[in-house]
Amino acid sequence: MGYAYIQQKHADKINLFYRTYFNPYLNFHRPSGFPMRVMDEKKKGKFKNVYNDYLTPFEKLQTIEKVESCLKPYMTIQLLKQFSNQLSDTEAAIQMKKAKTEMFKSFKTTEENGQTAITTKDRVK
Repeated sequence: MGYAYIQQKHADKINLFYRTYFNPYLNFHRPSGFPMRVMDEKKKGKFKNVYNDYLTPFEKLQTIEKVESCLKPYMTIQLLKQFSNQLSDTEAAIQMKKAKTEMFKSFKTTEENGQTAITTKDRVK
């Protein structure tokens, strides 16, 4: 979100943005590096993390044996796969960026208790 002050009255918009766009993008479309711990040959008794495994969190979830037991009763891997296949990674990123830009445009500059809310020109590109 950034470091600028955002008034509390915008919290609902921010929460909606996270639930609707940002969290699904991170969980289904943005790869993350998952480390594998290996023994460091140069330092006896020490381990180092090697990042050779880049998957989305959803792809990593699917690698768990008996993954259905990790999910809530009403959730299935098939439902999650359907959701993940609705948009390509690029489409999801573009949609999330547009939603973020629109959200910031809706914020107005106001003075309240000596603090200024973020303006639309602050870090939205």
